Amino acid sequence: MLSIGPNTMTSGGLCAVRVLFLCVGTSLCLAQQAPRPDAADSNYERCLRGLAGCDVGRLSSDDMSRLAERSHRRNFEVCRVGSAACDPTVLRKEELADVQLEAHRRNLDRCLGGLPNCDPASLSESDARRMSGERRKRNLDRCLEGSAQCDPTSLAPAESQAVGNTLRKRNLDLCMNGSSRCDPVILTPEEASVIANSVRRRNLDLCRAGSPNCDPTLLNQAEAAQVRGVINERNLQRCINGAANCDPLAFSARHGVAVAEARRARNLENCVNGFFSKCDLSALTAPELASVAPQHRRGNSSSTYNSFAALLSLIWWSSAIRRSRHLKPI
Repeated sequence: MLSIGPNTMTSGGLCAVRVLFLCVGTSLCLAQQAPRPDAADSNYERCLRGLAGCDVGRLSSDDMSRLAERSHRRNFEVCRVGSAACDPTVLRKEELADVQLEAHRRNLDRCLGGLPNCDPASLSESDARRMSGERRKRNLDRCLEGSAQCDPTSLAPAESQAVGNTLRKRNLDLCMNGSSRCDPVILTPEEASVIANSVRRRNLDLCRAGSPNCDPTLLNQAEAAQVRGVINERNLQRCINGAANCDPLAFSARHGVAVAEARRARNLENCVNGFFSKCDLSALTAPELASVAPQHRRGNSSSTYNSFAALLSLIWWSSAIRRSRHLKPI
């Protein structure tokens, strides 16, 4: 049995309990649970977020007021950031003033930054002067950098002179470095003379280094002789070292003796070390040939060594006889 005390009854005889028992006979009881205490709050959240399932009819007057205030604040924030979703008609007077102040500040920033969506008509006189000053500074920087966006007509006389000096100095550096962007037209006679000397020195260095960019037509007589001397010396070293790109016709008879001596020494070293693919036995003298044979005594039998020595001697004497008779080798 359910015990119901006097505090659980109202004057109308109703039970003020959150669970209502409906009993049929003595054996069946059905319990119906009352609505959860947060159900109303869940409906309010759905309405606040604009979600499906919002039941406006279940909202209390306080909830409707809270929703209206939240919607008003959201619109105010949207208006402050300049969104197209702003509804200025519902703004309060002080809110409208704040929104207009933010819009003015955003427009001023755009104008000072040179952005295309600037509205100069809405600027105050002092802001317009600030914008004009920033525009002149921006244009001066472009002109000093040599930008194509430079507007020389907006420069003051002193600014124009500073830009001209900077451009001439930059052009002089380009010309000194041999850049294709050099403009010889704006060079002074003194600068042109300096550039001409620089070009000649640079060309002389290229010619001395054997560069394909050398222009021999720019060399005077003394420079041409200097270049020929450097080239001949470089060729001589190649010939002495036995390089394949040696030009034997490019050095004098005096240098030919040094090249021949270096070639004989290199040939003897190849023969002594057993590099017979690079050894010319016919170019050896009798004492040199004798110095080659003992190198092959080590590790060979006496008969093998004697055969090898006899072969070397035969080859050498055959070569010597052919040279003395000026006969071609068979």
